[in-house]
Amino acid sequence: MIQVSSPGKIHLIGEHSAVYGKPAILAAINLRFYATISKSNEKEIIGITQYDNAIQNFQTNLEKIVSEKFKINEIPNYKIEFRNEIPIGSGLGSSAAFCAIFSLALLEFLHIKWDLDLVNELTFEGEKIFNGNPSGGDNNTVVFGGLIWFKKETDNLKTFTPLSFTNLKNIILIDSGRPTESTADMVTLTSLRAKRGNPSFNKIIDDQESLAKEMAQVLKDGDEKKLMQIIRKAEINLEKLGVVSKSTKAIIRKIENLNGAAKISGAGGIKTGSGMILAFHKDPNILIKFATADNLRYYSTQISNEGIRIENE
Repeated sequence: MIQVSSPGKIHLIGEHSAVYGKPAILAAINLRFYATISKSNEKEIIGITQYDNAIQNFQTNLEKIVSEKFKINEIPNYKIEFRNEIPIGSGLGSSAAFCAIFSLALLEFLHIKWDLDLVNELTFEGEKIFNGNPSGGDNNTVVFGGLIWFKKETDNLKTFTPLSFTNLKNIILIDSGRPTESTADMVTLTSLRAKRGNPSFNKIIDDQESLAKEMAQVLKDGDEKKLMQIIRKAEINLEKLGVVSKSTKAIIRKIENLNGAAKISGAGGIKTGSGMILAFHKDPNILIKFATADNLRYYSTQISNEGIRIENE
C-alpha cells in the first residue's frame, strides 16, 4: 500500500492572464489531497465522484502514456482511494492536485523511477482533460510547491521561478460558493473576448502583468499596505474581465469596507459563486469575525513549501 499527497494552490495574481503568456504568482497551501494505491482484483477508484467522466478519461490517458513511455504491455489491476481537504471547484487547484497524486501513485505502484518533471508532465496532460486550455500554473505549483513566479513559455515544461517572501501570514480564504461554471467554461469565456481583438482585454492583461511584477517585489519587501493596494487593483481587473459574480463582488466590497483587500483566486464564476476569495487584512481576526457573522466558510491559510510527496510505502 502506497500513500501520496499533493497541496492545493492559491493564485495571488495572474489567473486568466497567465493563459495568454502573462506572468502569475501562485503558492502551494497547507490543504492537501491524498491518494492510497494498492493491489486489487479489479481496477477501482474510491472516494471521489465530483469529476464525473473526466476521471475515466484521465485514467485511460494516464495509463496509455505510461504504458507507451515505459513499454508496459499490461498495467495490473489496482485500487486507488482518495481523501481530500481541498474544496472542489473553488479555484484551489483540486483538479491539478488530483492528477498529480494519481500520476505519482501509479508510477510508484509500477515501480517506475520518476522525478518531479515527469509527474508535472503527466499532471499537465490531466489538466488539459479537466480544464481545456490550462496555463500550466496550477500543475507546476502543486507538484513543486512553494511560492512561484509562473509564465507560460512552452507547452508543459517547468517554467517558473521560486519567489521569496517576508510576510504572507495574514491571508484568509473565504468561500463565495462553488461556481455553476467550470474552469474550462470561464477560460473559454475570456478566450472569446481575446479572439475578438478587444482592446480593453489586452489592456487588462497588460495591467495584470505590471501588477504581478510589483507584487513580486512587495512580497519580498513585506510591504502590507502596497500588497493590499495591488490585490484591490487585480480584483478590479478581474471584474472588468467579467469573471466575478454579483454576490461575490458584494462580499469583496464588505471586506474592503473593513479596511481589507480581497480578490477571487481562480477562474471565477458568474451565475452564483466565484469560488474562493483570497482576503488580506492586517488583523486576520477581523476577517474571521466577518466570515463567521455572514455564515461563510473560511480557511486560515499557510504557504506550503512542499509539493507532492510520498506519505508512506
